[in-house]
Amino acid sequence: MLAEYPEPTPPHAGPSQRLDIGRPDDLDTLRREVEWLRAERARYRAVAELTPGLAFDLRASAAGRLTIQWVNPALQRLLEFEPDRGQSDVCRFLFAEDQQKSAGYLRALRAGKRVEGLLRVITPSRGVRHLRFWAQPVGHAAERVYGGAEDITAYRHAEAELRHTKERLRALMRGLPGTVSRVSNDLRYLEVNEQLAAFFDRDPAEFVNQPIDFLGAGRELQHFLEQFFAGEATQDAIELSPTIHSQQRHLKEVAHKHDAGTEAHL
Repeated sequence: MLAEYPEPTPPHAGPSQRLDIGRPDDLDTLRREVEWLRAERARYRAVAELTPGLAFDLRASAAGRLTIQWVNPALQRLLEFEPDRGQSDVCRFLFAEDQQKSAGYLRALRAGKRVEGLLRVITPSRGVRHLRFWAQPVGHAAERVYGGAEDITAYRHAEAELRHTKERLRALMRGLPGTVSRVSNDLRYLEVNEQLAAFFDRDPAEFVNQPIDFLGAGRELQHFLEQFFAGEATQDAIELSPTIHSQQRHLKEVAHKHDAGTEAHL
């Protein structure tokens, strides 16, 4: 992402002053301004080229076409884009299903709004990449778009893998013959399987976000979990004899911590 810098102050007194370049002192001022502009250009070019973030400059046509004017080296490497081939339509890099989404972003930019969002791009050797981007319209009728982006592909893949892991765990909880629950370290149920819910003639959804002892049969379990979450052990067990529906049950609860000790499976 490109940082937003304050407007630089040029070396002359202000925009209201007009230069008469026929006078030597005004020529000196003009030379100083030219040198100042060159230094500013070099500074911004260095920032854009050295940053690991992705930066771009696009031109927006009235017909709704975005063409690349410039990309920094990091984005050039990601897209494997060759700038010496001239202007290039942005849509050629976009994942097909995201092209309609990009049209909505462009309408917002044409209306003078700063936008941020998610888009997928296709790269020749690295396949589909997920980008989070920020873009700012500039100039008359928002004909130019400046912006930055970051590659969040690894994050999206990790997110998908975590989601799949949770789905597999839920399937395992449903399939096990014994009672299984997932609890938080503030001693609330996050999830239970049907076998545990059937103990109390309840639906599994009724347990979610309820305290461990909400049915009045888990005081010993609550005390055990308070000590378990406060301690260093990642696994522990307790034998319980609760009375459920006027019938005494004999259970062995085995607890396993996970998610940095914020949750446990029983």
